Amino acid sequence: MPRKKFFRLTTEQQAILIQSSNFLLNSPRLYQNPHPELSGLKGPADNFGNMSFMEFMHADTYFNAFRRNKRPEALTSFLAAMYRSDRDFNAEDWQSSKVMERSRKLRKVPNMHKQSLVVWFSSCKRQLSSRNPNVFSGGNQEESNKKPTSPNWHNILFEVAGPKMGDIHQVAKQNIHTVFAYLDREIKDAKRKAKELEKIRSKSR
Repeated sequence: MPRKKFFRLTTEQQAILIQSSNFLLNSPRLYQNPHPELSGLKGPADNFGNMSFMEFMHADTYFNAFRRNKRPEALTSFLAAMYRSDRDFNAEDWQSSKVMERSRKLRKVPNMHKQSLVVWFSSCKRQLSSRNPNVFSGGNQEESNKKPTSPNWHNILFEVAGPKMGDIHQVAKQNIHTVFAYLDREIKDAKRKAKELEKIRSKSR
């Protein structure tokens, strides 16, 4: 399919086309950010390589808002959550006023570029899900008919914070892959302990 025709499809149509093409799903190019810079702002590295947990939770929230309502402003806010003047971590970058300020810069970005980043984010998120199945055990919303919603990332942020991962500020700035790997191990371990406890209870009955 010609590139221009592909980006005229809806996000759902693009996802279906990608999912039906196994050779594309296995292609490393799907995880390469097609636009490292937009309107003088710097975006994430390939495969969320330098994306913090704070950045991901804001980007994912706007991403799902766009998938629900298809509003152009939601799409631009999604980009503004990821594209910043520099890639150094600064929690203030995700204040509403800062996101709106960057959104204004990104409004004139060609729609083809915006849609390509929707596909890229969706692909990287799908890979994140496959690597951390316990975190996403509720099912992949990219492939379901349910309205896309984000988990309560702030609650998860507080749950992860502790002796092993540091306080909420330290967790927020950690790489998304590090946080999700930790979460996946913790959930897997909790499931194992729950099964062992159930075995003990069943024997005592």
